[in-house]
Amino acid sequence: MISWLFLLVATIIVFVYYNRILGFSLLLFTIYKILNDSGVLVKITFEFLLIQKSRFYYSRYQGNYRNIHPKFKALNKICNKFKNTKSGYSLCGIYYDNPDKIEDINKSTAVVGFLFPEAYSNDTDLEAYLKENRGEFSYSELPSAKCIYTQFPFNSIVSMIVAIYRYYKELKKQKESKFFKECEVDDNNCIIEVYNNYIQFLIPLSNKNGFSLYK
Repeated sequence: MISWLFLLVATIIVFVYYNRILGFSLLLFTIYKILNDSGVLVKITFEFLLIQKSRFYYSRYQGNYRNIHPKFKALNKICNKFKNTKSGYSLCGIYYDNPDKIEDINKSTAVVGFLFPEAYSNDTDLEAYLKENRGEFSYSELPSAKCIYTQFPFNSIVSMIVAIYRYYKELKKQKESKFFKECEVDDNNCIIEVYNNYIQFLIPLSNKNGFSLYK
C-alpha cells in the first residue's frame, strides 16, 4: 500500500513539475502495479500440491462467513504481542460449508487459528502462549495431504477481497470441469485458506478426515 502511494505522489510531481509524457508513463505503470499487486491481473490456476504435516491451534466459528473477521482481528491482536517471534507460522481458516448450498447460512462452520509447519520449532513464545491458553484454543496435528492449490498475492485488505472474490467465482465454474470431477471434488470437501505473504487456497484430496475439526 505504501509503495502505491509513493508511486502516485511521484507520478503527480513528475506530471505537474517536470514532464507530462513521463508522468503519463508513470501513471500507466502505477495503475498496472496496483492491479497486479491486488491480484486483479493474476492468472488463476489450479495445481496439485503435497502439503506437509503441521501443528494447528484453532478456535471454532459458526455463522455467516462474511462475519468471521472479528475472529481474525483477535488472532492479529495476539500476533502483535509476539511480533518479535521469528516468522514461520501462518494464520489459517478451514471452511466446511458452501454458502450457496447450506440451508441456513448462519449455521456455516469453520475453524481459524495459527498454523505451524512440522519442521518449524515449537520453542517460541507464541506457541507457548497458545499451549497455555487451551481453553481458548484447541490443538490438532494436521496430516500431510495432496491438495488442489491456488495462490494470490496478499499485501492489503484490497488484495484479500480480490483474492476471495476471484477464487470462489472461478471455483464455482471449475467444479463442473473434467479436472475437478476426476478429483472427485464436491461440496463435502473443506477449503483451507492460509494467509502469509500470499493467500493460499487448498482443497484436500487425501486424508480428508484429518481436517475435520469442527465437532
